[in-house]
Amino acid sequence: MTLKDIQLEFRRKYEVFSMITFAFISVLISRFSLEPFFPYANEILPALLWIIFLFTGMLGFYTVFAREMEQGTINGLRVLPTSSQNILIGKVLYVFLLMSVVELFVAPLSTVLFRYSFNSNLLFVVLVFALGTLDLAIVGTTVSGLKMYTESRTILIPLLTFPLVLPVFIPSVIITKNLVYGLTFSLALPELRIISLSLIALLVTSVLLFEHIFSD
Repeated sequence: MTLKDIQLEFRRKYEVFSMITFAFISVLISRFSLEPFFPYANEILPALLWIIFLFTGMLGFYTVFAREMEQGTINGLRVLPTSSQNILIGKVLYVFLLMSVVELFVAPLSTVLFRYSFNSNLLFVVLVFALGTLDLAIVGTTVSGLKMYTESRTILIPLLTFPLVLPVFIPSVIITKNLVYGLTFSLALPELRIISLSLIALLVTSVLLFEHIFSD
C-alpha cells in the first residue's frame, strides 16, 4: 500500500510539491515578520516549526483517502487480500514519509534563517521529530479515513485533528525548545513517555475504529 502511493506520488509529484511549497512560503513569511523577535528565536521557533509541520501535513491528510474515493479505487482496497489494519498502516507510513521529506527540507532551512541550532545529539533530534511526526500522521490519516465518505471532510478533518494532536504537540514543542540547550535523552524522558504512550493509544484506537468504518 505504501509503495503504491509512493510510486503514484513519484509520477505526479503533486502532494510533495504542494507541501514543500507551503512550508517554504510559511518559513519565509515567518522569517521576515518575526525579525524584531530574533532575540527570542529559541522560544518561538520550536512552536513555529511544529505548527508548520501540522498545517503542511493537513495537505496530505486531505488527499490520502480522498484520492481513492475520487478514482473509484476504494472498493478495490476492500477486496485486497489484506486486512484493513494493514491498509491503514500503509497509509500512515505514506503520510509519515511525505511529512518527513518536508521536514528534512524545512528544519535545516529554518535553523539557517533564524540562526537557530540544535545542540543535542543528532540521533536524539531525529528521534524527537520522528515520534512527533508519526503521531501526527496516525491522527491525520485516521481522521481522514473516518471522514472519507462525508462531503464536509475539508472542515471536519482539521476540527477533529487539532484537539487529538494536542497531547503530542505540546510535549514535542517542549522537547524541541530544549534541544537548543543540549537536552539529553534522560532529561526528556517525561515528555518522551507522553509522546510514546499517546502514539500507542492512538494507533490501537485508530486500528479498531478504521476496521469498523472500512468494513461498512
